[in-house]
Amino acid sequence: MGCRLYPSATGLQGVVLATAPHERPGLGPHLEVSVQRNALELSIDAVVSISAMPYILEGALTPAVGRHVFRFIQRNRYILLGLWDGDLSCAEVAERFRNLEAAG
Repeated sequence: MGCRLYPSATGLQGVVLATAPHERPGLGPHLEVSVQRNALELSIDAVVSISAMPYILEGALTPAVGRHVFRFIQRNRYILLGLWDGDLSCAEVAERFRNLEAAG
């Protein structure tokens, strides 16, 4: 089952991340990255690995968006892998992000 992570949960303004572990077999842990152009339209701009050194598997991002997404993945890798593996729900992941933000 997939999960969408919106800017309110991630802090990545204008970027929606999504997981869908069984929709792209063979890619390994990854996030689908959509740059919001308007509130009604979301399309996948890139697929990025959830790894210690994230990289783009498919598509493209601007250098600025790429840096923010890569940094987010590096800082939150274990939480994202828990979501990918099905050990955490979307709600649990959002709560962990809120707790990290509160801890500063």
